[in-house]
Amino acid sequence: MKHYRLIFLALLTAALLACQPAATTTPEARAPIATRAAVSAAPTAEPIDTAEPIATIGSTSDQWQTFSSKEGGFSLLLPGQPKEQRQPINTATGSVDAIMYITEVGNTAFGAGFSDFPGSASNVDPQQVLAGARDGAAKNVNGTVVDEKPIELAGHPGLEIAVEIPAAAAVPGGAMYRGRIYLVGNRLYQVIYVALKNDDKPDEYHKLFDSFQLDNAPAPSTSSSSTSTALKDWVAYRSDDGGYTVLLPAEPKVSTQLADTAAGSVELTMALTEMDNYAAGVSFNEIPKAAQADPGTLLAGGRDGAAKNLKGTVISDKPIKLGNYAGTEFVVETPAGLLYTARVYIVNDRLYQILFLAPKDQIDQFDVPGFFDSFNLLNQ
Repeated sequence: MKHYRLIFLALLTAALLACQPAATTTPEARAPIATRAAVSAAPTAEPIDTAEPIATIGSTSDQWQTFSSKEGGFSLLLPGQPKEQRQPINTATGSVDAIMYITEVGNTAFGAGFSDFPGSASNVDPQQVLAGARDGAAKNVNGTVVDEKPIELAGHPGLEIAVEIPAAAAVPGGAMYRGRIYLVGNRLYQVIYVALKNDDKPDEYHKLFDSFQLDNAPAPSTSSSSTSTALKDWVAYRSDDGGYTVLLPAEPKVSTQLADTAAGSVELTMALTEMDNYAAGVSFNEIPKAAQADPGTLLAGGRDGAAKNLKGTVISDKPIKLGNYAGTEFVVETPAGLLYTARVYIVNDRLYQILFLAPKDQIDQFDVPGFFDSFNLLNQ
């Protein structure tokens, strides 16, 4: 049995079992839900066979193509036609199917999968499900979680993780397991990339992750998270020209204008939604070659330029990242008592700005971090 298939299954098994009632909700109580050996609640999950190298089947190909699962209600880009795998998982409330679509290219596996866990979504703690999936995936491969961050997809909670798999006879030099996990109602989605360390390519897994889209996603439930509640009536906006998706309070007005900079004139495209007492939007522009050499200076210039244009004061500023792309998040307070909050990213030769503007005394009623986290890049 292929290693990647077990990794996919481990994540789904762990998440499904995390949904079952437990005596306590401490991390220690959740840890044993999925182990490297068979789990009693999922006897079909086999231990890793170390005699077979990881992902050795498949031809090399740069021909990425869109794959859609009508049953799963999603689409994404894959470097070849995937194989469908179905695996029954026994839970305390009955058997469910873990459905996976997997493409192998050389020493790398790409894929996505989903499963519906039993019971009502309103009785589930999303963070417990996501944490169970993370811990189960790591334990099943004797791996170590080396990075994780909360994410969202159309207002639904998620988690992005990176797990380091130690070197073994079947995994020469070790491997990296990278995944994005989303909980949409009582359905768990996963997008997964597994590669030997020498074959781990950020451009490939970002392309895979950022291409994942839901078809007619349901509105986030009010029990999912405070973020989902605050953004439940917002709409998903997709910019093919800009290469991104984001949640906005309503369909935006899109405009393009020329802006003069120290490095030359640039064409700025803005998608902006203005409500009665706040505004949210995204802009992007190509970075002039004269300004591409120093990302730090470029990000600082965006911050200082916003403060100058607003005649305001920078009250906070911190470095951030979008995957491997550098960015900054800052807040400017204007003399009129408005707070302008922005995240700015440098993505190759393009500058993205995600902005939110609202009165200072009303800012607490908005989920600004949730809005920012809904921003996702499309295919790189």
